[in-house]
Amino acid sequence: MKKLILSMAMLCATSMLFAQTQFFTGNPFYYNQVNQWATGVSTQSAPDEAGCVDCSVPQIQRLTYISYDNENNSIINQTGDNNDANVFQVGAQNYSMINQKGNDGYLGLGGTFNDAQVYQSGDQNYSDVKQDGDFNDSDVIQSGNRNFVMQDVGIGWAEHNVTYTRQMGDDNASYQKQRGDGNTAMVEQLTNNNEATQIQNSTDSHSAGTGNEASIWQYGGDDNKAKQVQTGTHNYGFAEQNGTGNTSLSTQVGYSNVGDGFASNYSSTLQIGNENLACVDQKAGPMGANLSAIYQLGNNNKAGVSQNTDASGWGNISYISQYGNMNNASVMQTNGTSPF
Repeated sequence: MKKLILSMAMLCATSMLFAQTQFFTGNPFYYNQVNQWATGVSTQSAPDEAGCVDCSVPQIQRLTYISYDNENNSIINQTGDNNDANVFQVGAQNYSMINQKGNDGYLGLGGTFNDAQVYQSGDQNYSDVKQDGDFNDSDVIQSGNRNFVMQDVGIGWAEHNVTYTRQMGDDNASYQKQRGDGNTAMVEQLTNNNEATQIQNSTDSHSAGTGNEASIWQYGGDDNKAKQVQTGTHNYGFAEQNGTGNTSLSTQVGYSNVGDGFASNYSSTLQIGNENLACVDQKAGPMGANLSAIYQLGNNNKAGVSQNTDASGWGNISYISQYGNMNNASVMQTNGTSPF
């Protein structure tokens, strides 16, 4: 069986940068673990071994609003009781739509205690907020030009979802879709031409704070792209990118989560520099938990990580930290038989 941790010689290396590939399967100790460190500048290009075969972030389809008299437009539709919606727009040709309702199929009643806030300053900003269910909260803050936000929250009785988007700059796009209960999605983009996508589907029922949580902060530099997809319960995804041309994609699936905190995926990605790429794909079994953390600082860095566990799980752990240029790392771990 291959070693679970890199040799001490590799851990202590400080002057060279290496491409690394790890693969583990069927660990009898019920969890796999990989720790990778590298720092310095490589004299040769690292081979393309990082497990990012399809780490592209699809472009968000943006809608635009054109008013030939330069007026702003706001549409609010609400069904139910104690719903609150506020729209504040300064500039020209800004568009905002808010739809809030609940499960119309039950006694014809709509949602209750939903809250939506939209603040737009600049020109040609577009915001579309939809909330179905009860006790959902959405906030949109846009300052700049030609920014796009779409928030699609809940179907029927979805409850206790929180959706937040803040975009400062020009030509940014954010798409957030949440299904189920207790999800939290947050996006901040403070430069230009950034894109963030968050899709969450919680399998928990009518409970606040026990769904999925996803956060994306993209600071400094332009053209950052990030996508997070989470299904199940107790998933947590975090990505912060600072630089130009960074890409981060995280996909987590919690299968048959029991709601006790053990059946959880965790992913944290921090990228500072240029041309960084990080991909994380995690699947957990009925009790299993994957954990992945990637930190990249420098140029031309790559990281892969695909973790899959079941067989009553408490599965894989992976940590990658790369400093310098032309880094490349790939981790693949399998424990038990995957149900997917």
